[in-house]
Formats: sequence, C-alpha cells, structure tokens
Amino acid sequence: MLYSQSVYDRIYPYGEEHPIWAKVRLNDKFGFIDSTGKATVKPLYDKIEYFNAMRNGWARIKREGKYGFMDENGYEIVSPVYEDIEHFDVIKCGWAEMKFNGRYGLINEKGEEIVPPLYDDIKPFDHFRVGWGLVKHKNKWGFINEFGKEIVHPIYDEIDAFNVIYEDFAVVKVKGKYGAIDKRGHTVIKPIYDVIGPYVEVQGMITTAKAKIGNKTVYLNLNGKEIKPITSPFPSYPRNF
Repeated sequence: MLYSQSVYDRIYPYGEEHPIWAKVRLNDKFGFIDSTGKATVKPLYDKIEYFNAMRNGWARIKREGKYGFMDENGYEIVSPVYEDIEHFDVIKCGWAEMKFNGRYGLINEKGEEIVPPLYDDIKPFDHFRVGWGLVKHKNKWGFINEFGKEIVHPIYDEIDAFNVIYEDFAVVKVKGKYGAIDKRGHTVIKPIYDVIGPYVEVQGMITTAKAKIGNKTVYLNLNGKEIKPITSPFPSYPRNF
C-alpha cells in the first residue's frame, strides 16, 4: 500500500467505484489497484465511471475522447471507439445506443454490435409496434426489428403508430401524400392520398376506409384497393399526423 501511495497522484477509497478495488490517478489518467497495491488496471483512461451505473458488472470508460466498457475483472468488453454510449435498457431491454462518426447504432449485453451505426436517430422499441424500433436515416424513417434487422427501409417522411386507422396498419407519408404499411412492413395502401380516414364497419364488417385525392373521395378495402362508393355514414377524416 505504501508503495502504491508513492506511485500514484491519488488513491480513491477501496470499494467506492469498484466492488473491491481502489481507483487510482496518475498524470490525469485512471486505473485500479487491488488490496495489495498491485495494478489490476493500468492508469490509461481519461475517465472510469462507477461500476453498475449503466450495466451490471460494467463501467463506462473513456480514452482519447472515445467511450467503451470495462468489466469487473478489468477487461475491455467494449473497446473505447465510440463518441458516446448510453445506458442499457433505454432504447430496448438488453441493448445500449452508441454513436460512431455522428451516427447511431446499438450494442447488446455482450458488447456486440447488433445494429451498426448507420442512423441519425433511433427511437425506443415498442412505441409504434411491439418488437420494432423507429429509425431515421438521411431524414427518412423506417423500422428495425428485435434482431436489429431493417424491416422497413427508411424511405418515409413520417410514420404514424399502428392501430390508428386500423389495428394492423400504420399510416406513412411520402412527398406530402399518405399511404399505409402492414405489420410485416409491406405497403398495403400506396402513398398517393391527401387524407386517409379510419377503417369502419360497413354491413357488419370492418372493411372500408374513406380517402381523398384532391377533391375526389374514394373508398379503400383492407387490401388497399379502391372500391365502389359506400352510402353508409363515415366518421369525419382524422388529421393525419
């Protein structure tokens, strides 16, 4: 211990930031020593944050302006290559958002890149559809699934939540026109309409939605096809987005 005190600029209390080690500072770099004063993590880092603060058993580390993660054994599980790494479980349970070259991606609890850093924005999963997360790329929106795969390519100016006009559909917007995708990510209504209303019950079946192209009113079935006019009353148009 006396040897360690003569080597380091500062020794922090044991157990304060690591379960059993003490953090040390030398020339404004940080590492850890064990109870015998032996260096368990060499003082190479600009910052070592508290263990368990962002993920159980890990501490976020910073070196040369980049972030990664270290485990309680002092091993770099995630090399410090990212401009930022957020807390786990914010975007999706078991995943953390990271930033690289100004783009965002996701890593899992093993430190593996599940979603490469390609996106301008990633929204929390399950808000628009269970198991999917909304992503933004070059100012366009799409979806990734729970495996990190792009289910809906980011080609839309806007995407509404599912279940608004119909439980299996989400309204999408392209160049000022509206359409809809289904829960597989397939286009069911081409984005050619100025307004799309909700599907309603007609003759005992929920089958028909009212839409407009300019001054023309049309009626759509569940396949997104235009059908003959319906005389039954429809609700007023919702305000798309």
